[in-house]
Amino acid sequence: MRAARPCNLRACVYSTSLHAQASMSLRPVRRLPATSIRPSIPALFGRAFCAVLLTGLVACGGGNPETARPPAPVVPPAATSHTISGSVSGLAGSGLILQNNAGNDLAVSANGSFSFSTALASGANYAVSVKTLPTGPTQTCTVNNGSGTVAGANVSNIAIVCSTNSYAVGGTVSGLNSSGLVLQNNAGNDLAISANGGFTFTTRVASGANYAVTVKTQPRLLSQTCTVNSGNGTITAGDVVSVTVNCVTPTPRFAYVANMNSASISIYTIDATTGALSLIGTVFNGTPPSSIAVDPSGKFVYVANINTNSISARTIDPATGALTPIGSLVTGGTAPRSVTVDPGGKFVYVANQGSSNVSAFSIDAATGALTAAGLFPTGSGPISVTVAPSGKFLYTANANTNTVSAFTIDTATGGLSAATAIITQAGPSAVAVDPSGKFAYTANTSGTATSYAINAATGALAVVGFHSPGGSPISASVDPSGKFAYVVNRSPDSVSAYTIDAATGALAFTGTIGFGAGTGPRFITVDPSGRFAYIANENINTIGRFAINPVTGALTPVGVTASGGSPVSIAIVGQ
Repeated sequence: MRAARPCNLRACVYSTSLHAQASMSLRPVRRLPATSIRPSIPALFGRAFCAVLLTGLVACGGGNPETARPPAPVVPPAATSHTISGSVSGLAGSGLILQNNAGNDLAVSANGSFSFSTALASGANYAVSVKTLPTGPTQTCTVNNGSGTVAGANVSNIAIVCSTNSYAVGGTVSGLNSSGLVLQNNAGNDLAISANGGFTFTTRVASGANYAVTVKTQPRLLSQTCTVNSGNGTITAGDVVSVTVNCVTPTPRFAYVANMNSASISIYTIDATTGALSLIGTVFNGTPPSSIAVDPSGKFVYVANINTNSISARTIDPATGALTPIGSLVTGGTAPRSVTVDPGGKFVYVANQGSSNVSAFSIDAATGALTAAGLFPTGSGPISVTVAPSGKFLYTANANTNTVSAFTIDTATGGLSAATAIITQAGPSAVAVDPSGKFAYTANTSGTATSYAINAATGALAVVGFHSPGGSPISASVDPSGKFAYVVNRSPDSVSAYTIDAATGALAFTGTIGFGAGTGPRFITVDPSGRFAYIANENINTIGRFAINPVTGALTPVGVTASGGSPVSIAIVGQ
């Protein structure tokens, strides 16, 4: 092959200039004045010639390879990087920090998308993790699709899912020597407590949420009062174990006696050791009282006034037992004969013998004032009313129809359902429910006492048996332990004692104590400690005191205290 001919620069230039002149068909032109603003033809030609000359020079670049210009180097494309991103859901707290490959910290403050600031090359590994979990509330966050190898595209399918942690609420119970205690957390999640020691509610509470432990039902066998300490707060980042519930057996402090003939209320202090009553004052009621009751907190007294068809309310001085009037309301019925307060201290009920109905009232927890909550029909001539310890059922003894009416209670409003009735023996004059809420008892003036089993779901009564205490039973009471029942009789004047079968509610007679003729026992109650019983003797204006044998339930007379005229009802406050 023939070698390339070297470029002859002169020939190239000459050839190029000839070519340019021929192609432009140049001809002579006259010289223009130097002052002309138009460029001269030679100037234009010179520019064109230079352009063509440059073209020719480029064309002359071929020839000897030793003198040729080397080709430009090839620059590789820049490496491509890819982002690592995803989304966060369920985030409620603050302080969440993510990492990729144990670095490149990324703080996340809200739900939605996130992207790390450092991109990765194709083929590089990524591993997303949670460095710091959220707090306030405390949460657990999990990473899904968090690791892999970058494969030539952005990674965007990483999912961070957060959920709020929940914790247990519990504590300890002390001083409990009874049964029936029920605790609640946040007005629910009922927890029955049967012994001292630790407790834990079954429902856990989310971090950031509040908890509030309360006593739903106080112990009933033996009656005790339990109080909650450190029961309220906000869940943070651990189980609550600091709630304490302390239970004490109430010590009787004050007794209040409604005196019908003297239209007064006698006030006594109680010796906790001997049960002796000491009169500290008498309050004129303004009208004959027929029944008296105190609320479970021991703050308020309520009195049914038979002649004025009204109910009076008073506050109790916790230090002295003195009474201060709150006010009175008409019952809406006639001849109110019996009054009771529900175990929760929310409602008052009055049995109106003349109009055959029950008046319901709600209690202002701060002031004790009453607000009417309804009027509900019963059997004819209700002479006694009581509420079951559960607060779910109410019973009236209807003297004219020889029946006991059973109601269910609306625990929100205090209203009563339509009643169901059960026939008992003639002349039911009093009804009592045992502290377990399983059994009820009536005193029947025809000469018997009746025991009933209570349906736990409906409150309906089923007769268990009839008993003959002697004379004309007029009042009945069950001791706080639920082991003993007592019936007061007229003609002859006496009190009969029974033991209670804990399984069936049947009564077993253990003895009768007689009083002097004409004593006129009218009402019996047992103090909250279960150590003493008190009987109002209507005809002789006294209160009889009896010690209770804790094993047999037998009564022993231990004293008599004067009262106002014709005592018909007794209420005792303990603490």
